[in-house]
Amino acid sequence: MLNDVMAIHKQSTLYTMLVAEGYRDSPLALHRLTDAEISAITVHEKGHQRPILLADKTHIRLWQAFVYDMSLYGFVLSKPKHIMQLKRKNYRNFQYHVYPHKYGNTPIPHIPNGSPAPASVTNRRTSYSTSPAELFKKGIKRDPSAFPVLNKDAGYDPWSRHMTATAVAQDLGHVLDPDYKPSTQDDKDLFMLQNDFMYSVFHNILKTDIGKDLLRKHESTRNAQQVYSQLQAFYKTGNAGADQLSEWMTYLTTSRANDGKWNGTYHGYILYFLNIASKHNSYCKDPHDRLSDHIIMTLLQSAVSPIDALHMVRSKAMQDAVTHNIKLNLHQYVEALKLAAQDLDKLSKTSKPRTRRESISRSFSMTSILL
Repeated sequence: MLNDVMAIHKQSTLYTMLVAEGYRDSPLALHRLTDAEISAITVHEKGHQRPILLADKTHIRLWQAFVYDMSLYGFVLSKPKHIMQLKRKNYRNFQYHVYPHKYGNTPIPHIPNGSPAPASVTNRRTSYSTSPAELFKKGIKRDPSAFPVLNKDAGYDPWSRHMTATAVAQDLGHVLDPDYKPSTQDDKDLFMLQNDFMYSVFHNILKTDIGKDLLRKHESTRNAQQVYSQLQAFYKTGNAGADQLSEWMTYLTTSRANDGKWNGTYHGYILYFLNIASKHNSYCKDPHDRLSDHIIMTLLQSAVSPIDALHMVRSKAMQDAVTHNIKLNLHQYVEALKLAAQDLDKLSKTSKPRTRRESISRSFSMTSILL
C-alpha cells in the first residue's frame, strides 16, 4: 500500500522505517501521528539512529492532509481495503495541485479524531473528489415510472405517502421539504438537479386540476419544491383539507367495530382507527386543533365498546385506576386493546361459523384477555 498508493519507493529510508514500525499494510494509521511523534521518528542507518529527513516528515504530513481532506467529503478510509480502492493518481493530484493551492507551503496541522473541521476547509471541495451533483447523476438509477399518479383530489393522502417514500428512496427528499435551503455551492448545484428531475416527475403524475395549475405557474422555473409545497397547502389547509378533516372526524366519532362497515379483523380495525386519528392530526397546522391522546383514547373506547371482550379492557383499566391508582395512557391502553383483539381474532378463526361476530365476544373469557 505504501508503494501503490502513497508512492513511497521501496528503497527509500521512509519506506524502510515505516515497514519496520509496522505501517506497511496500514498506512491509514499514519494520520493518527501527532507533530511531536513525527518529529521524534528515527531511522536506523549505518549502525546509528538518526531523525528522518525533513522531506520524509513532509510526506507523512501530506498523507495526513490527504486522508483528512478525503474524510470531509464522505470518503471513509477506515480499513486497508478502502485505501486500496484509491489510485496513486488521486494522491499525486492532491500532492502537486490541491495541497499547494489549498494549504499553501505550510503542512496542514494535525487534527485529532473527533475535532471539528475548520469552516474554511469544510466549505471547499477538492478537485480530485466527485461533486454531489456528479454523484447524483452517476448514482442510483432513478425511475420516474415508480412514482404514483394523482388522479383524484380524494386520493391525495395515500398518494402523498407513497410518493414521499419513493422520492426519499431515490435521493429526492429535500425537494419535498419546504424549509430546505441549500447552503454551499455544491448543495445548490445538487438541489437544482433534484428540483429539475422532480418537476419532470410531477409533470407526469399530477393529473388533478390544482396539480396542473401549479405546474403551469412554475413552468419557467421548474421549481418542484414550490409545486409540492403549494400542493400540500391546498390539500391540507384549503377547502379540500377542511372537507377531509370533517370526513375523518365524522368517522372517528361515529364508527363502531360492529357496525358492519369493517370487514377485517378487530386488530386491523384498531390500527385503522388510529391511522385515521394520526392523519387528522397531521393535517392540523395549529397544535390546538389536534386531537389529544385523551380524546383519541375516549373515541377509541367508544368505537370498541359494543364488543364485550374489547370493552373489558377499559373496565379493567378503570378498576386498576381506583384500586391501585394506576392510570393507563393512550399507548398502554392501545397495547392492551391490541392483545385482546388478537386473542379475539384467533378465537374467531378456530370457532365454528356463526351469524354474528359479536356473539364470539360475549362467550370469550375476560380472564384470558387480561392475562
